[in-house]
Amino acid sequence: MPTTAADLRALELFEHCTDDDLAVVSRAVDAVLEVPEGDVICAEDEVADRWWIVIEGQADATARG
Repeated sequence: MPTTAADLRALELFEHCTDDDLAVVSRAVDAVLEVPEGDVICAEDEVADRWWIVIEGQADATARG
């Protein structure tokens, strides 16, 4: 599923962005993943090599357990 400016604008985080802003973000998306519930996508103390945008569903972020 490609991530378009319209997909991103539907998210509260991006609702006030311009079309040009959203075009830049959508071009930066290089993969769309479906992650099963309960899977860890990144763990504390790991070096981050990407950022995540949750299009559908929700994600929990925790620190120190």
